[in-house]
Amino acid sequence: MRKCFLLLVLAFVTLSVFQSCSSDLEVPFENDPSMTVTPSGAGNEDYFPMDDGASALSNDPAEALRQLVVNIKPERALSKGDLIITDEQFAEIKAFVDENLRRDNETDTYKAIFGWLVSNLQYAHGSTVAYLDPYDVFKRRTCVCQGYANLLKTMLLTQNIPAFGANGWLGNIGAHAWNYTYVDDEWIVSDATNNQWFFMKDVSKYRNQLIPFSTEISLFEDDRFTYDFQERQLNVSEVKYADGAHLTIPFSVGGYKITSFCPAKPVPENFKQLYLGKNILTFGASLNFFSECTNSIEEVFIDSANPELSTYKGVVYGRYQQAPYYIPAGMKRVELRLLEKVEKNTIYNLPYVEEIVFAEGTKYLEAYAIENCPRLKRVYVPETVTVIEENAIYRCPSDVEIVRGITGIHNVQM
Repeated sequence: MRKCFLLLVLAFVTLSVFQSCSSDLEVPFENDPSMTVTPSGAGNEDYFPMDDGASALSNDPAEALRQLVVNIKPERALSKGDLIITDEQFAEIKAFVDENLRRDNETDTYKAIFGWLVSNLQYAHGSTVAYLDPYDVFKRRTCVCQGYANLLKTMLLTQNIPAFGANGWLGNIGAHAWNYTYVDDEWIVSDATNNQWFFMKDVSKYRNQLIPFSTEISLFEDDRFTYDFQERQLNVSEVKYADGAHLTIPFSVGGYKITSFCPAKPVPENFKQLYLGKNILTFGASLNFFSECTNSIEEVFIDSANPELSTYKGVVYGRYQQAPYYIPAGMKRVELRLLEKVEKNTIYNLPYVEEIVFAEGTKYLEAYAIENCPRLKRVYVPETVTVIEENAIYRCPSDVEIVRGITGIHNVQM
């Protein structure tokens, strides 16, 4: 790998810079007050969702999911969702349930199916082969919790009983999978792995045992977005429309405040500007995945009343953090606010960025501070920088220009 060397001389300091190449909503969207936009009166921040007074979800994950699920249409849980199963396999399981487990009413059918799983499936401990896909579990009868949940859901769906899977924690033991089922007009929390089930309304009986983190299905949907429960948050999981250049994330759905924007599918490429209200607190656990799904976004604007996130020059910061939280993947020019020490992967995987500007007062560029920016042309560093470590600019073009001096948006003073 070829390296390019640039020698910078400062008073009392000699720097060597090495670079290597290397619609379930009853109210139509257009009448939804949560999507009314109001001018911010500050620069380009023209559109934010109006605070419609919606409540925040409970901090208790079990109660939070209950709050949402009681407001959805149970028919949403009749989808196979993430199940990996062929029509032929589904038909075979249905024939078995019809012949052996179907009863005169939903409650008795549910109990018969649940009891069959508890009696006939064996938990795969240690080196035992564990099956996950419902047909494999049905035939092999050896699985872990996810297998129990997948087969319970499949068997219930064969009887047109709504069911969906959830993932989270089994108390303080570890990761776990279980189901929520709708039986005779009542939501039931079903943990076949441990032979326990509860009426969902009785949260106190299971809140410390079955702690949900995410659901496999979307809970709400309108003509522009779908919404799910991810990382204990009410989340916008898909942007369905493609109109205009700015994307405004709504304030609420189903009567509750939306606090997460973490799409599971790519956002349409026409959107260049992202507008977030004071409600959005997170982009999810994987910012790399978030960037992949929002790679057309060039700048982000956030309501100044947001308690967790803020923006500077289109870059998102945690309210009490100096390093960037998220740099839009579509950005061509990144200008950071003051960050004395620029650590590894501060600027990472930006496919379109051409210029990077560090603020006056920046002192130290750590190795791999800038990595994998294939179109990068120049980096502006102020006179306050005294250390640029080897490979501070890594897997970028070999001819990246280092410009030392005070810089502005439209001109550079050397």
